[in-house]
Amino acid sequence: MLTIDCYKKCVTCRLYGRECSGCSFCDAPLVCTGDCRLCPYMCINRPHAARYYLSVKDENGGDALIRHAQAEIPTLPAYIPTLPSRMHAEYNAADLPYVAAHGGKFMSADGKRIAPRYLSDGVHKALGLDPKTKTVLHFYVPDRTLEGFWQNRHQIYPVLKEMGFSFIIAPNFSVYEDSPRLEHLFNIKRSAIVCSELLEHGINAVPDISWYEIKDLDRWAESINRSGVKLVSFSFQCVGGKRSSSAWRGYCAGLRYLCESMGEDVSVIVVGIAAVSRLKEVISIAGNRDIVLVNTYAFMTAKGGRDTRRQKHEDLSLDELFVLNARQLEQKYSRLFCEAKKEGGM
Repeated sequence: MLTIDCYKKCVTCRLYGRECSGCSFCDAPLVCTGDCRLCPYMCINRPHAARYYLSVKDENGGDALIRHAQAEIPTLPAYIPTLPSRMHAEYNAADLPYVAAHGGKFMSADGKRIAPRYLSDGVHKALGLDPKTKTVLHFYVPDRTLEGFWQNRHQIYPVLKEMGFSFIIAPNFSVYEDSPRLEHLFNIKRSAIVCSELLEHGINAVPDISWYEIKDLDRWAESINRSGVKLVSFSFQCVGGKRSSSAWRGYCAGLRYLCESMGEDVSVIVVGIAAVSRLKEVISIAGNRDIVLVNTYAFMTAKGGRDTRRQKHEDLSLDELFVLNARQLEQKYSRLFCEAKKEGGM
């Protein structure tokens, strides 16, 4: 039995019409028992939910999602591979100029603290990296980890600064279609708050563009243009395998709208794409702006004992194959980007 009727409350909500256009169908009414202590959702029926959201919102400077520009972003390669585990082989740093550390390995499972090996050894030693390899950190991790990070972030920021990352991609708090609209707004705002707080602590940070509808993208674009941010991250990780799927088309439409709404000098980190067919579509959407790919493809292919051309290499270790794959993908993606710009007369 349903105990709430969300839609009748929209007209009385201060968020409606400005940031919120009302909920799509979500699961909250189906699981609601009237006891908010038992419910995982952030919805308008939770006591003081809208007031709490507004208080968080005001803390971050009115309607602005991002308040500050980044420090100067260095020239980035076309591809930054994610490295989930420690390397044990020596390599030429020119073959692996950048590596992305996985936030799920960098943090404890509950997100409340940095993993001990990173605390004791630092990033490069913990991952077995050459000192010349630059590192970035991303937080495309389970919600449980993000919740712990959010609650303990002020104690974690000073340690993050000491780690020496070139930049950190802000957490990707989930914006699920089957969640109440207030939860979308709250999680988008939390990601933006973390990005701004990282910048305030002197840590170069990149906003993660989480979104559900056009209003979200409008707010991101306005804030990016106003703040002077020059590098953002856009994830395709929740998109299924079929190129013709509605999820794929929807994400592409969102990226296109964002690119049309922000300056061409804003580069985009694209997370979660490896297939060339999909990449070509993303390149056509991005136009004249630079793209940087971040994925685990180099590592996962190496685990299967193959390079990215599907050739077996029984004489190479996992680590050696990972470096080989990273180099192959950098060359492939760079060539695709150059060809696309020539064809488009860019």
